Amino acid sequence: MLTRISTRKFSKNYSIFGAGPSGLWTALRLSEGQAAASGSDADVPKQGDVINIYDPTRYSFSESKNAEYRNGDRVPGGRINTYYYGQKGDNGNWANFKNNTSAEMGGMRYLEYHYDENDHGHRLVTQLINNYDLKGDDFNTTPKPLKYIRGKHQWVGYDTEEGTYWKNAYQNIFDRHLQSYFEQYGIDSKDGRLTRNQRAKFYNDATYNFLGFDGREQVYADDTRLKNIGFWNLVVAEPNIGGVGYDYLLKTAGYNAFLINYNAASAMVRNNEFVPGSTTYHSIKGGFSILFDKMFKTIEENCEKNGIEFNYHTGKKVVSVYAKKTDDESSTKVGFLLGEHGNSWVPTSNEHIADHAFLCMPRHSLQQVASTTIDDANTGDKYYILNDDEVQLRLKSVISQPSFKIGAYFKEPWYENIRGNNDPHLKLDIIPHAQPGPTITDLPLRQTYYFGDNSLPGGEKRYAMLLSYDDMVNPYFWHQLRFTKDREVTGHGDDLGSHGCQYIDCENNPAYKRILRNLIAELHGCDISDIPDPCEAVVMDWSVDPFGGGYHAWKPHFDIVDTQDRIRRPSRFIKNNSYKENFDQAPIYIAGEAYSEDQGWVEGAFCTAESILSDYFGVKPIEGLTYENYDLVLKNENNKD
Repeated sequence: MLTRISTRKFSKNYSIFGAGPSGLWTALRLSEGQAAASGSDADVPKQGDVINIYDPTRYSFSESKNAEYRNGDRVPGGRINTYYYGQKGDNGNWANFKNNTSAEMGGMRYLEYHYDENDHGHRLVTQLINNYDLKGDDFNTTPKPLKYIRGKHQWVGYDTEEGTYWKNAYQNIFDRHLQSYFEQYGIDSKDGRLTRNQRAKFYNDATYNFLGFDGREQVYADDTRLKNIGFWNLVVAEPNIGGVGYDYLLKTAGYNAFLINYNAASAMVRNNEFVPGSTTYHSIKGGFSILFDKMFKTIEENCEKNGIEFNYHTGKKVVSVYAKKTDDESSTKVGFLLGEHGNSWVPTSNEHIADHAFLCMPRHSLQQVASTTIDDANTGDKYYILNDDEVQLRLKSVISQPSFKIGAYFKEPWYENIRGNNDPHLKLDIIPHAQPGPTITDLPLRQTYYFGDNSLPGGEKRYAMLLSYDDMVNPYFWHQLRFTKDREVTGHGDDLGSHGCQYIDCENNPAYKRILRNLIAELHGCDISDIPDPCEAVVMDWSVDPFGGGYHAWKPHFDIVDTQDRIRRPSRFIKNNSYKENFDQAPIYIAGEAYSEDQGWVEGAFCTAESILSDYFGVKPIEGLTYENYDLVLKNENNKD
């Protein structure tokens, strides 16, 4: 049970639920206090106000001044999780190993912004990384990945005749629909892409464009809006692709996530973000998690400087949240109940009250919070907004996509000596051409990356590989290999994922090691004896609680623009007249990557949080940036607060 904090009589309480990227960004900007205010009406913390962060994950913020905040059991970052060689499952003491070779077991890269208004880079992430001088090396991907599909090796660019045909037909889907839209609306696009400011209209207005000449083959009418078509349906409906072509494209894409039945309008924008060799990404010096460790330290320093009280409630999660009228009905505040880490969403606290509540969490966690609420608990002075029918519908507007990674560390870069001797079709040295990856396969490994040594001075040098980067389908193949005997109560409850990476004890779990070695050997066309035992291996399953998936995608049949805009303050969806008048301005906000314009990226988490603070709290743009040509989120011009 939390102890209530004594503050000045009229202090404000800003409660943030989630200490991942969007939660820390929210706290970071609020901690700037009056320095971040765009004017006298800005509702930012003043001296004596309180910022609270609650999270079921017990993060270890290594640079914190507070010993309690340093003593966690996981590296910071939400769905960012850098794993350093030598930890061997000691995730709480990760900072002792942070100069060693590392591998990114969650999000692992960003698109650098070059301070050009036409640039497609990540502005907020780039600015923050530059502020901390954390820009790392290029995160390169090979333009011609090695593929091992249906038992055959080949290089991208040397596809079978059928494969080339299907790939060209697939690319034509994007070229055709975008070009048709550009011509219809007189848009001059130099790179064939939509800017952020052009996407809102595209998502709502772009229509289907049939390629064929035989009307009997046409599935959708020409005026069907792309937003009402599933992308899987769209691809199979192509006369030049069909079901067999789709199966080939799915296997050779690397990511299953981009060929599922998500919103076809969104697919036109999103599908080219992860094409190997097409984009230059960047890594973060010392590992991506370092960024969030430094953010936390800055939050503490800002609060101390500005006289703002700051508390990080580690191992605490919100299990129920609602809007609540004050006794004199002059204002609306937020009531919430807390639960303990691993406690299956059972309330263990009395009611807490906040002036503002920021739900910085993925769809899965939001729905867990809503599921603990009793619908008939709504009263004239209290409303469970997450359970409102309109809000529930919008929470379901995105797909939670499972993701799974296996990382390993070796004494030597053994893969550089592999020649593919077991496959006569491989005439080239594999790895010099395949590095740094991905190598793509329809084996359960799905994608493999060759990170090599990225240790810092004084760190222990090893050669890291991402043996498996898988999504959507194969996580369940790997899931059962983690266990070697009958299941028992672990004490983790529903929060297994909040402990971060799990160390693979290869000595006591030889089956895991053997199946990995067998698959890696098959992938590279070599003998099992060519694959050495790793010095250390870890897994991260992003499908488990509290995350419920590695990233998200928009569903068809939803207005992406309107949802992005209004879900940030979900009370704006309320239609029930019994509650709308009292609660349509309720100070409950939703931030995070899930309902953003940058799904799958840290930028999406930062942008949703920043847009809330900009639109509802009067926070001015971060120094050195402008948002004039960079919509943080897409907005419906007809929406009025």
